[in-house]
Amino acid sequence: CFPEHNSRDKTSLYRDKHFEIEERIVVNYPDEISGLSFMGNEIAVVGDSTPDYLASWPSGDKTIFPFKIGDVESIDTVVDESGYQHYLVIDENTGSLIDSSGASYQFKASFAEICQRGIEGVTIKRENGDWRVAVVWEGGYYSTKNNCVVKNNTPVVAVLKWEFGKGIIGEPE
Repeated sequence: CFPEHNSRDKTSLYRDKHFEIEERIVVNYPDEISGLSFMGNEIAVVGDSTPDYLASWPSGDKTIFPFKIGDVESIDTVVDESGYQHYLVIDENTGSLIDSSGASYQFKASFAEICQRGIEGVTIKRENGDWRVAVVWEGGYYSTKNNCVVKNNTPVVAVLKWEFGKGIIGEPE
């Protein structure tokens, strides 16, 4: 949104194209929201400072993760053949992708968190009975804090097949 426009009720990346905000999301938790996804009629939100659950909006319900996670960064959901909704989350600290059953895959070193740069986003698509999952390592610049080298890093995307409850099928692309 551009500061010279009144963006109170309209938001746009383009000056000549506006869209109405359907409804404002006001969530008191989790702290530092880092990811969201539709879960049925609700929106699931996760946050950096609250790694042990997702919150649903507008109901305010909390779903405690059945696994330990250090830094929940992103979430996406998929509905299986029986109509049951599952989710996958990213743990940026460990460079892991974890599904709602606890099945996980830890990415190799190129996806590890370095100087507070790590995997940031996940998206899921059902394809031929499997889930096709894309994960992005954010790239950017390292800071000079904590003895990090200043370097430009290009974002990296991994695409993989996933089976709920079992994890990755084959190797990531």
